[in-house]
Amino acid sequence: MKLPLTGIVPPLVTPLRDRDRLDLPGLERLIEHVLAGGVNGLFILGTTGEGPSLGYRLRRELVERVCRQVNHRVPVLVGVTDTAFVESVGLSRHAAECGADAVVTGPPYYMPEGQPELQEWLEHLVPELPLPLLLYNMPSLTKVSYELGTVRRALDNPRVIGLKDSSGDLSYFKKVVALSKQRPEWTLLIGPEGKLLEGLRLGGGGGVNGGANLFPKLYVRLCVAFQRGDLARAATPKAGAMGRPFALSRRPASVGGHQGHQMRAEVPRHLRRFHGRTVPPFSRRRAQIGQGADEENRSGFVQTGTGMRAAPPVQIALALMIFGPKLNAALCDVLNPSAFAHYVACFNSMEDENVTNAIPNADSWNWLRREIPFFACPDREVEEMYYFRWWSFRKHLVRTPQGFVLTEFLTPVSWAGAYDTISCAVGHHLMEGRWLHNQTHLDDYILFWLRGDHGRPEQHFHKYSSWFEWAVYERYLVTGDKTFLANLLCDFVADYRRWEPEHLTPGGLFWQYDVRDGMEESISGSRHNKNLRPTINSYMFGNARAIAAIARLAGNKQIAGEFDAKAAQLRRLLERNLWNDRDKFFEVRLEGGQLSNVREEIGFIPWYFELPEPGHGYEAAWAQLTDPKGFQAPYGITTAERRSPQFHSHGYGHCEWDGAVWPFATSQTLTALACVLRDYPQHTVTRRDYYDAFLTYVKSQHAGGKPYIGEYLDETTGQWINGKGGRSRYYNHSTFADLLITGVVGLVPRADDVLEVDPLLPEGVWNWFCLDGVRYHDHDLTIIWDKTGEHFHRGRGLTVLAEGKEIAHADQLARLTGTLP
Repeated sequence: MKLPLTGIVPPLVTPLRDRDRLDLPGLERLIEHVLAGGVNGLFILGTTGEGPSLGYRLRRELVERVCRQVNHRVPVLVGVTDTAFVESVGLSRHAAECGADAVVTGPPYYMPEGQPELQEWLEHLVPELPLPLLLYNMPSLTKVSYELGTVRRALDNPRVIGLKDSSGDLSYFKKVVALSKQRPEWTLLIGPEGKLLEGLRLGGGGGVNGGANLFPKLYVRLCVAFQRGDLARAATPKAGAMGRPFALSRRPASVGGHQGHQMRAEVPRHLRRFHGRTVPPFSRRRAQIGQGADEENRSGFVQTGTGMRAAPPVQIALALMIFGPKLNAALCDVLNPSAFAHYVACFNSMEDENVTNAIPNADSWNWLRREIPFFACPDREVEEMYYFRWWSFRKHLVRTPQGFVLTEFLTPVSWAGAYDTISCAVGHHLMEGRWLHNQTHLDDYILFWLRGDHGRPEQHFHKYSSWFEWAVYERYLVTGDKTFLANLLCDFVADYRRWEPEHLTPGGLFWQYDVRDGMEESISGSRHNKNLRPTINSYMFGNARAIAAIARLAGNKQIAGEFDAKAAQLRRLLERNLWNDRDKFFEVRLEGGQLSNVREEIGFIPWYFELPEPGHGYEAAWAQLTDPKGFQAPYGITTAERRSPQFHSHGYGHCEWDGAVWPFATSQTLTALACVLRDYPQHTVTRRDYYDAFLTYVKSQHAGGKPYIGEYLDETTGQWINGKGGRSRYYNHSTFADLLITGVVGLVPRADDVLEVDPLLPEGVWNWFCLDGVRYHDHDLTIIWDKTGEHFHRGRGLTVLAEGKEIAHADQLARLTGTLP
C-alpha cells in the first residue's frame, strides 16, 4: 500500500440476511459499485459497518470475502476495534492472511482509560500486529479520544501509519495536521462527510465518508477537484450539502423532528438512483429480526447485527439497493423491469448451462436488472433478442486473479490466451459493454490487455487485428470518464507503435493475413500472403484518430498532432490504393500488387470509422448492400458478393468468409451504415434499409425456434454452421444492444454536454418504444417515442428525460438535441 493513503475510502456497510449471515450477493454488488466509482480504498468493520456489533465468525468471513473480491485493486483496511486485546490481535492476523493492507482501531471502550493507559495499550498492541495500524479517533462512541500527546508519541512508531478522525472537531484536526508534517507519509483522513471539504482545506488527505457507499463518484470527484486546485468545483452547493442527507447519526431519528423532516425532504430525491419511486424514509411498522429482505425491511429499517432500529439515511438507501432484490435497480423512470423477467426465465429454462462463469444463470436476472438499460417496443422478437443478447453477453464475464475479462467462446479453444481470452472481438466487447451500469468489468478488461503480463501488454494481444483504442475512446463518449482514459495514453501510443514494425509496409499501409483479421478462408485473403486489407488499415486509422483525441484530452499537443498526421496519411493511401473504381468498392490489394477484383463485406468497414471523405463518390459502394446479386440474402448480409464465381468456393464448415453470414461482420456493417446515414450526403441507402437489415439480423439469430447466437450461418437457409460440440454456442463475437441503442433508438454518443438522439427507425413502423435507465455521462436517461401519446402517457412525440426531467422533445421521429443537466 502506497503511503500516505489519500482520497476517498468508503467505510463499507455490512449487508446482512439475518443476525449472523452475510448477504453475499449484496456485498458483491456493493463492492463493485464503490470500486466503479473510483474510490481509493475500502474500510470494513468500522462504525458504518457496525464491526463491534458483529459476531467474530462473521467478521472473519467478511474480511475473507472482501479481500478475495477486491483482489488488491485498492487497499483494504480492516477495523479491529474491540474490548479484548487478544481479539484485536487475532482479527489482525486473519486480515493479514486474507491479504488486507492495514488494520484500524479505536481505543478500547466500555472501561474508559486515561491517556497514559491508552499509550501503554498501543505500545503493547502494535508489536503484535502483522499489518500497519491506522488510529481511529471516534470519541462519541469509544468515550476516549486519541489526544494530541498520544498522537505525537504514535508518530514516532513507523508501524502506525496515520489517523482517521471522526470527532468532528476541526480545531483538533488542524492540530493533528500540524503534528503530522514531521512524517510526510502519514495518512490523515476525516470521517464526517459534511466536513470533508474543510478537512481537505486544512491539509487532510481525504475522507472515510459513509455517503460514498451510495455515491462514490460524487465524493471522488470532489476530492480530485480539490487536489487539482479546482476550488470552484470542489465548493459547489452539491458538495457542500453532502453532509446533510448522508450524515450518519448513531442515535435513532425521531419521526417528525428536525432530522426526520430533513430526511423526508432530502433522501427520496437521492434514492431515485436505486429505486424508481420514492418512499417515506421511516415507517412505524417494525420488521422482525430474522425476516431478512422482506417487504417490512424495505420500509425504512435496516437489519443489523444488534437488532432493528430506525436507520440513518445512507443505510436506508443502501437497504433499498442491496436488500431489496425486487426493487428497480436499473434506474428506470417509465418501464417496470419486472415486466421483462419472463424472458430471462425462458432463457434459463432452454439450456443446460454447460459452462458457468462469474454470473450463473440463477443470478442472471438480478445482474441484468442491475446492469442494463431496459427496452420495450411493439416487436416482441426484437424485444426478446435485446434481452437474450445481454443474457448471453453475461455468460462470458469471467473473474480472474487479475480482475474481470470477457471471453469469445464459452468452451476453451487451443488458440486462446490466458483465461481463454482472444483479442479478435475485443472491439465488439467494448462497444457492447459500454452500456452496462457498472464499468468496473471493462476497466479490468482494458487493463488486462494493456498491462496484464506483469505490467506489459498481453502476449497474444496482437495475434489479431483490432480497433481497440477506437473502442476504448467510444466507450468514453458514453461514460464520460476522462481520467481513466487519459491515464492510458502512454499505453495506447506504445501499442500503436508496436504495430508499425510488425505490419506497416514501406508504402505506408498495413498488411495482414486474413486469418489474423479473424476472417479466414475468404475469397481475396490468404493465411500466408501479406495482403493490404481494408480491415486492418481502417482499424489503424480509427486507432490513430482515437489516440489523437485522447492526447488532446490529456493536453499533449505533440502526440495529438503526430497521430492526426498518421490518420490523414492512412486515409489518403487507403482511398488511393484500395478503392477499385471499376467495381466502385474498397477491396484487398494482393501481395503481388493487383486488386482482388471481388467485392467483400470488409469493403464497408472504412465507414465504421468515417474514413472515406464525403463527396468523392465512395458512397456508391452501398448500392451493393441491397442488391440480391451483391450482399443481400434472406438471412443476412453475406461476406462476399453473391454474383462472384468464387462465392462459396473456399470450403464449407471451416470458418469460411467467402459468402456465409457472420454476425461479427454484420454488426460492423450496420455500425458503418449508421455513420453513412447520419454523416454522408448520399441517396444510395435509406433508414428503411438499416431497419430491414437490422430485422433480418434479429431473424437470423434463432435455432430450433429459440434465440441463438453462433459463429456464422447459411445465407439462404439460416442454418448455423460449425456448431459441433457446442463450440460456437452463445458466441461472443458481435454486437446487438449497441446497434439498437445507437442505431434504431438513435442515442449518438458525444464528448460534449449536448444530448443527441437521431433514430434510424423509419416513420410508420413502430408507434412507440422506450429505452429506460440508460447510464450516459453520469446521467440516467429515458428515451420515449410515443406517436399518439396514448401508450406511455408522457406526451406525443420523441422525448428524452434525464433523472426523470424532460431535456429534449420533438413532435416527429427525427433528430433532436438537448443539453445535459
